[in-house]
Amino acid sequence: MLSRASPGRLQDTCLEYIADNLHELCQEFTPQSNNDVHVQMQFKYSDIFLYHDLADGLLRILAKRKQVTDTSLSLFADPTKTSLRRAFLKNAQKITPQGLQYLKCHRLIDLDVSGMMRTISGNDILEALGDWTLSHLQVLNCSGVNPFANFRERDHVSDQWSRLQSLIHLDISKTAVDSEMLSVLMNCLPLLESLDISQTHVGSIQAVERCKDRLKSLTMADIKVTHETFYILMNMSQLRQLDISRRANNDSARVNSDMSIQKSLHNFLESPTVLPNILSLDLSGWECLTEDVLRHFVQHHQKLKFIGLMLLPLLSQADFLCDEEHMDFRSDLKVTGDASEPQLLEALNRYQNRANYAHKALFNLFTFTQGINDTSCQMLEAIFGTLRNFPTHLGIQMAGSATMFNLARGRLANNIHVSILNELVKLTLVAMETFPYSQQLQKNCLLILYNDTVLRDVKFDRCKTAALSIQCLRTFDDSPMRTMAVFILSEAALKISTEEIEELGSQTNIRKLLQIVKEKIEAGQVDYALKFTLSALWNLTDECPKNCTLFLQEQGLEIFLQMLEVFPDQDNLQTKVLGLLNNVAEVGHLRVTLVKEEFIHQLKNLLGSEKIEVSYFAAGVVAHVISDGADRWPLSIQLRNDLHDCLFNTVSEWELPESTVVAYRSFHPFFPLLQCTDTPAAQLWAVWAMLYVCNIHDRYCPLLLADGGLPLLKQLLSNPSTNIKVRETVAQVLELLEKCQPSQQAA
Repeated sequence: MLSRASPGRLQDTCLEYIADNLHELCQEFTPQSNNDVHVQMQFKYSDIFLYHDLADGLLRILAKRKQVTDTSLSLFADPTKTSLRRAFLKNAQKITPQGLQYLKCHRLIDLDVSGMMRTISGNDILEALGDWTLSHLQVLNCSGVNPFANFRERDHVSDQWSRLQSLIHLDISKTAVDSEMLSVLMNCLPLLESLDISQTHVGSIQAVERCKDRLKSLTMADIKVTHETFYILMNMSQLRQLDISRRANNDSARVNSDMSIQKSLHNFLESPTVLPNILSLDLSGWECLTEDVLRHFVQHHQKLKFIGLMLLPLLSQADFLCDEEHMDFRSDLKVTGDASEPQLLEALNRYQNRANYAHKALFNLFTFTQGINDTSCQMLEAIFGTLRNFPTHLGIQMAGSATMFNLARGRLANNIHVSILNELVKLTLVAMETFPYSQQLQKNCLLILYNDTVLRDVKFDRCKTAALSIQCLRTFDDSPMRTMAVFILSEAALKISTEEIEELGSQTNIRKLLQIVKEKIEAGQVDYALKFTLSALWNLTDECPKNCTLFLQEQGLEIFLQMLEVFPDQDNLQTKVLGLLNNVAEVGHLRVTLVKEEFIHQLKNLLGSEKIEVSYFAAGVVAHVISDGADRWPLSIQLRNDLHDCLFNTVSEWELPESTVVAYRSFHPFFPLLQCTDTPAAQLWAVWAMLYVCNIHDRYCPLLLADGGLPLLKQLLSNPSTNIKVRETVAQVLELLEKCQPSQQAA
């Protein structure tokens, strides 16, 4: 039973549906005015209106899915149809300055254009905002976007940014902003309370001191730190949040080894009046920090709710932070570090945009989750956020995929809500596609997918999954990977269209699968890899003449006949071999290749097998190869007659099993057999097969009706020349269909 999580909000589900079906629900057009030659998009229904909560949510989903383009953003060009208040365009790399103009008509209070450095500049951002937005915008995140690009004169910069009189939060991290530029900004923004200048060129934060009486949040991770830095911070009494964290690099090593800076840090933290209102302080990466200084600061700041200590294993393991029995332990204080799962989970949630911290947290979390007996959906969702933010960071993807496997392996997947499993598989496929030649990462991903619950219950791109599995087979010569890849391939191929199966069935792919079979035959080895490979070949040839042809061209028939000789007592192998040969026999111009005397005698023996599944598929091959009539039979007529009688007698003696060993996409391959009036044995097998599956599974009666089987069966029943045994079986099938029809009409 899938549990441990509630389904998503109905509103979110509806917005996800719109995003999934954008081109079905919307129409594209080219405006005839304003010299606008760009294709735009609008809803097909003119009475639709998405108020700001819905419009904001839809845009956020499109952005997260990388679906935002100039065309899709034009869906928000008319504020009488879609009203935005909070525009989320993070990493929308396909947007141009012209597309950004669609925001001008909206009254925005929050704008996130972070990560758009390739296409958008600061000038483009401000020019895309209407007068109301410029006056009322409260939150602006342009991380990674140079806010001063395309501005030639400082006065012009000041004039433009000074229009943002209501701005409270500004994120200009990961930009080329320097101390001089920062000074210009501090003069322009009278209400600024929150500032992020992480990973910028700012060498002095002196300009920030002008905001000391109102600045409540200052994030300055990985910027140059001097003695002056701590002197200025000493006077920032209104700060609730301060981040001076550092990553492990040459500059960090320099700072940590500088005794004078170490002394400045310690003096800053030990000052009795420093940061009186602080709630959150991130000191990650400051290796020169001592436990005594840290304990002193925590003890004298009772309002503190968070302390960041990543890359500081000795401090994060301090007793007063980890030991609930310690006299100074505070249960209300959250910590990031690597001493415990709670610390690591906190790190994942807080550092989803900090690659070095996220990588370290995932690496340690992998160790903590090995052998875990209970999973954490909260932990998985934290991992998802990190993987989404760093799709091209091999280390993060490696550690993340390994940890996801620990949390969702085997039966643990049963306790994870299907919506979370959906995202897990989606991110797994992204990693496989991004790093096709990383063997360990591919193995991690295969381990995640090699799970019955995942393959059965999760909604994902099965065609892509099958293609990536085959790619693994071709790229890596690794026995465990091979077993997993062919299993995933065979399961994924069961639920994809015949068109997609045809795409997968290249000559190279079929040859690779048959090569595995040949190796197992030569080694005399029957294992999971062989069984899964046979299943994959069976599924890839199902109702696919092209792949059946490739199978024969690659000597598949000869390989399979050899396997029947080498493993004469393996019922499971015989079933899979005969199942695939059924697929070949269904193709009119190919079935003659099966009519070889040696194989026909083998078929006759297998027809008499005590195992119903072996006998059933052998009968299917026989029914098809004799269905072309005596005049097209290349061997002796007596052999065909004997085979016909053997088939008829065998099927007549069968009793309906209580379970099915076969799954059909459609009943179309059976219909030509129904019309073989001179071959009643073929007719009997076809109608018995229909009775067999329709009697076992509810889905087959509607499928048979939808495929047009009812008139053919009625015609067969009414034909006086139809064999009596065939007619009796047809009558049983029709009885099942009659029971099905009223329920279909009611539905």
